[in-house]
Amino acid sequence: MKKRKLSLLAVICAASLAFVACGGDGANADADKKAENAEQVETNNEQLQETTDMPDNLPERDFGGYRFRLYMRGGTERQSAEFYMEGETGDIMDDAKYSRRIKVEERFGIKIDEMSYDYNDPGASAAQKSILAGDDAFDLLGVHGASMAAIAQKEYLLDWIENMPYVNFAAPWWPDDEAKSMRIGGKLYFTIGELTYANTSGAACMLFNKELFKDLSIDYPYADVTEGTWTLDKFVSVAKLGILDLNGDGKMAPEDDRYGLEIYHDTVYPVNVFFCGGDKIITVRDDGRLDLTAYSDRTISIFEKFFDMIKSDGACFQNWTKYPDGMNSAFRNGRALFYAGLMMHIITHRDLEIEFGVVPVPKYEQSTPKYYANSYLGSQVFGVPITAADTERISIIVEALSAEGYRILKPAYYEEALKRKFSRDEESESMIDYIRDGIVFEFAQYFGNIGGNFSFLGQQLLSQKEPNFASFYEKNEAQIQKNIDKANEEYGYDIN
Repeated sequence: MKKRKLSLLAVICAASLAFVACGGDGANADADKKAENAEQVETNNEQLQETTDMPDNLPERDFGGYRFRLYMRGGTERQSAEFYMEGETGDIMDDAKYSRRIKVEERFGIKIDEMSYDYNDPGASAAQKSILAGDDAFDLLGVHGASMAAIAQKEYLLDWIENMPYVNFAAPWWPDDEAKSMRIGGKLYFTIGELTYANTSGAACMLFNKELFKDLSIDYPYADVTEGTWTLDKFVSVAKLGILDLNGDGKMAPEDDRYGLEIYHDTVYPVNVFFCGGDKIITVRDDGRLDLTAYSDRTISIFEKFFDMIKSDGACFQNWTKYPDGMNSAFRNGRALFYAGLMMHIITHRDLEIEFGVVPVPKYEQSTPKYYANSYLGSQVFGVPITAADTERISIIVEALSAEGYRILKPAYYEEALKRKFSRDEESESMIDYIRDGIVFEFAQYFGNIGGNFSFLGQQLLSQKEPNFASFYEKNEAQIQKNIDKANEEYGYDIN
């Protein structure tokens, strides 16, 4: 482990030599900036050392070879093999997964069995049948977020707060907003933490075509990010500079023309843009009560600005139906200034010959505290079945896996893979820090039976002939408020 710590520290030293942003001319940083870089190197070293040395304060137990059973969705590399690797392969993430597994297994005298169910069964119907039959068939269940919320509401899962004594939600491997936003009635039936790196890989971000920026004499947005001026207005104004009818036929088509923005999917930026001002659709109070908080002058303005860009032919959507391999995207072919996607797309674009940079999703205005990045719902979350025989043992193993995920998986994915290996420039590495710092979760997206048509607001508005958030909200507010009142009443809150 000492060798791994030294290696990671060396990576951060090398990766942090230039923290500040540069403009489109790519000029070298001056002496003052170099001094700032040196300070940032020291800060990164200290933070990484804190990460790898953070104690978990778990009791030392020997579970005598117990086989800890994980039941998870299979079918893709991102969904499977999260916990079980047979050995080191030389791949950054494979080796980190293996190291975490071995460390936890040896420490507590266990073996981790990762079982998988069909990818095309996101609700894990076999697992639900097993729980209903009273079988103690697995210790930890990994399911698509919205499906897990449905399972929780069937009362098939245990409340982590009450039943997982060694899970410490004050520890850094359990993000605050996650634990709060996934609660219902003050109970937490599922969570993610650093059990997996999906929190980071599924966070919203943007890529931009550096070569197009140079051709159009546009400064890279790095300085705007660091100075707090990377706002929705700024982004829209820059994106519109990329619009061009390349073939001169008088109409815009993603296969032929150039856009300011290409959007990965209608469940990504149209949904994520709502959060750029720090708002929540449904807010979970500290006492667990739910409040509808989607409507304000700010959220009206956010959607007006977004759809103004759509109507001006400033944005197009990646056509996954026509081009399922994703290779004919406008961004990949140099015909889009920006690409709105997720952090995982930094890696999936690794083969791109075009030089690109990474920036966070713009915030609403300069006074907005952070660059908020909604975490993609498609990631697995984890729950403990009511049939679990020994929750003390489960809580120890889960806490150890999450703690080692924080100490081993997080640096491997976040520092080595995303920042060091796959980012194209040093400025992008520092941008990734802004993105991770702003990760948030939305209750309504998990509990869709309560959030209803508001769960994915931007996607719903896209389906309207004339998208208008104010009128859409007015039409649906009564039903969503009814859902919230019913949930609050069921969990003992006064709705009067």
